[in-house]
Amino acid sequence: MSVGLFRYDKAIHNPDAKLTFSANVASEAFYTRVWTAAIQDTGIQIFKDGSAFSPEQLETVLDELHRLMLWCDDHLTGNDYYKMNSTLQELIRNIKH
Repeated sequence: MSVGLFRYDKAIHNPDAKLTFSANVASEAFYTRVWTAAIQDTGIQIFKDGSAFSPEQLETVLDELHRLMLWCDDHLTGNDYYKMNSTLQELIRNIKH
């Protein structure tokens, strides 16, 4: 299993909604081990597994992603750092489009 981010052009439960963006965030094991700690430590409220956000919340979500990046810089090394940091960079680059 894995955790992903998906963007639709309409509300997700709308039968006419079309997927406009998707990105793999992490494997379930890596998300549980690393991302969950980062989300708790940084007080993230919106960008977490199972949540949805609106276009009006985009700036808040981008701020949360930047806070997660700072956490990553302070707490991770090696492959864990590379995996989380590269995912965050990709999300920040692509989430706004």
